[in-house]
Amino acid sequence: MVVMGASLDHPAVLLQRFGPPLVRVAPHSAATKHRIDHGSMGAMWNEQDQQLVRIEAHGKKLQDCSLNASEQVVDLVGQRCLNRWATNLFPLACQTCRAPLVESADISADELSGRDKVLLSLHHAECRVSSTTPEEGVDLWAATTSTAVTVVGDPGDELALIVINPSCEQLLVQKGAFGRWRNATLDMFIDLGFKASTGTFPGMTDTVEAQLDGNRMTVKVVADLPGHTVPVSRSWSLSVEEETRRKIARSSYVAVAMTTKTLPTLLSDLTPAFNDPEAVSIGVPLTR
Repeated sequence: MVVMGASLDHPAVLLQRFGPPLVRVAPHSAATKHRIDHGSMGAMWNEQDQQLVRIEAHGKKLQDCSLNASEQVVDLVGQRCLNRWATNLFPLACQTCRAPLVESADISADELSGRDKVLLSLHHAECRVSSTTPEEGVDLWAATTSTAVTVVGDPGDELALIVINPSCEQLLVQKGAFGRWRNATLDMFIDLGFKASTGTFPGMTDTVEAQLDGNRMTVKVVADLPGHTVPVSRSWSLSVEEETRRKIARSSYVAVAMTTKTLPTLLSDLTPAFNDPEAVSIGVPLTR
């Protein structure tokens, strides 16, 4: 099945984030907040406590929110990396206090594995000025998740398309050949069997499953992925309109795409996520 579409573009609106209350965690505990220690090899997160975040249009352009980077951050990843990947950081909620980012956001950079992997994140300057990991370590919230669902195809041959940005204010970058930094945020999904989106049906996997329960759709990772340090949820839930629900209910699988390039919640057409080489997608069995 072909799910071709135009290229993905960043929607020109500022968003506001609403989520669960503040939770502070101790080392090795499970919560929606994760801690990065100075020189640590990873971060902690908890898919069970990660709740769906409701995102609403706020009436301003994302470009109205300026992003700032200190010399520390530039020295760590380079200006070229920031120029290339800052567009995949969406100033929705401060990753320190969780309040909305409106006029400006500071980019911080935390090393997760030596100087090989770095987690970029957005904060209010008064919460965490643009910096690298301090000696005492730092706490960050799990990033905002943006999700959307639609159905394409003729009656009797419908296919549900689900698009997820699992990490709106955080981006994992990894140093590759010739010192260039690549976006590694979606690597865990590639290890789950997701493939680069090409405009055709991406094949099936049993590492992820989707469940339709009334007007609620849940997509969940059911395979173990040891060694992955990017602090994203492994379960996403979204509401489904009644007409869409009836169409989905006739199917035995759905197609899921992961992207850090845009905010699916605000897209009027989801098919580009299945035709964008920076996105990854897969077919997922559907249960009821």
